[in-house]
Amino acid sequence: MSANVNSFKLEYKVTNTSADEVVVKVKGGLAYIIKSSSEATFREDRYLYVTIANVYLENLMINEGDALTKLDKKILSELSKEQQNLRNGNQMYYKDLPNSLQVQIYLGKSLVEENNALHSELLGITLYLGKMNINSPALNSPKHLFNEQLAEINKEMACSGTLSYVVYVNDPKRISKPLYTNALGKSHQVPILYDDNRKPGLYVGISCGIEPREVLYYTFEDLEKPKLLEGIGIFGTKAACDEGGNTERYLSVERRNKDLIKDIDALKKTLETTVSTLEQTEFNNARLVTEMDKVKADCKNEIAQLKIHHQLHSDMSKYEHRLNATVSKANIDMLKSKGSQNTWGDFAKAVGTLAGVAFTGYKLLTS
Repeated sequence: MSANVNSFKLEYKVTNTSADEVVVKVKGGLAYIIKSSSEATFREDRYLYVTIANVYLENLMINEGDALTKLDKKILSELSKEQQNLRNGNQMYYKDLPNSLQVQIYLGKSLVEENNALHSELLGITLYLGKMNINSPALNSPKHLFNEQLAEINKEMACSGTLSYVVYVNDPKRISKPLYTNALGKSHQVPILYDDNRKPGLYVGISCGIEPREVLYYTFEDLEKPKLLEGIGIFGTKAACDEGGNTERYLSVERRNKDLIKDIDALKKTLETTVSTLEQTEFNNARLVTEMDKVKADCKNEIAQLKIHHQLHSDMSKYEHRLNATVSKANIDMLKSKGSQNTWGDFAKAVGTLAGVAFTGYKLLTS
């Protein structure tokens, strides 16, 4: 058996038979989308295979305490178990012959970091679920690379008229949640450092030309204060960053929106008052109509009574006129008959006429 044992090779393979794509982001600009299963499936089978091929296992040191991520800790734990199994199986084989280690890691939710990704510093990869994350970064750039980029930025800042903006998080204990900022109309995750010699927290700096950079520092406790992040153009989620990229405009719109809500509430109250007044007016109108109908009925009754009274007065006038005429006639007849022989007959005739008129007046008054 011939084997070249004067080398070390660490390999990995990611497989995916789930319903979603898996995006593999490799540090340095390489990315690959592993397509979802071509057949309908309810299984979420996503695995990472790590292989250390053809090495003397006695020379292989595995330290789980140095793991920087959940995925790395799982990989080192499984490699350590496999190494121990081989050691326990055959001591001579373990020491004298090269061996290969291979472990299978299920890529489940328990390995997801707070930024909704799985990351391995050991392998230099970041895994995202869903192809919409193809533009998301490979996380945890090395500190020396960040410092080199910062040095390049400082060179550019020496040019007069250059506006420079620097933002990063120092999190040596790896306890922070991802933050986002907007630049050139796009959302970007704030870079993270792990410098034990620098205070943990958020650093934000801006300068123009050769002016000294003003750096603002916020502890992780400061970042919990309401509206602090948005006030400096930093956001807790990518979605919030997309919506509020222009913070000044966003806050202005938010204030205007609140004012509009107040105006709408005031209009609602005015409308409610108007409706209540209208309902009361309609009620009052209905009551007035009822009262007017009653007044009309009373007027009709009064008019009818007046008509009766007027008719009675007219009849009485006629009766009085007739009575006067009859009396006058009776007087004339009596005067003419003073010398007549038939005085009592004429008198009786006059009395009869008066009695007829009186009876007519009695009927008129009692009808």
